[in-house]
Amino acid sequence: MKTIIALIFGLVVSTNAIAATAYWTGQVRYGQSVTGQYVANCQYMYAGNYFWQAFVGSCPSSIEVY
Repeated sequence: MKTIIALIFGLVVSTNAIAATAYWTGQVRYGQSVTGQYVANCQYMYAGNYFWQAFVGSCPSSIEVY
């Protein structure tokens, strides 16, 4: 019984998340985060959906989304 439980636990823990790539649209807004850091708010597109992500520095041309 312990072996079956350990096997099931191992399968659940080892399951990898599937990642996809979102691409930067070229839109950027500069601002300040709640912690006081200056950030670049970059707009990305994945599967026809647009969203914003904040980065310290510049916008990467692509990011992984889960």
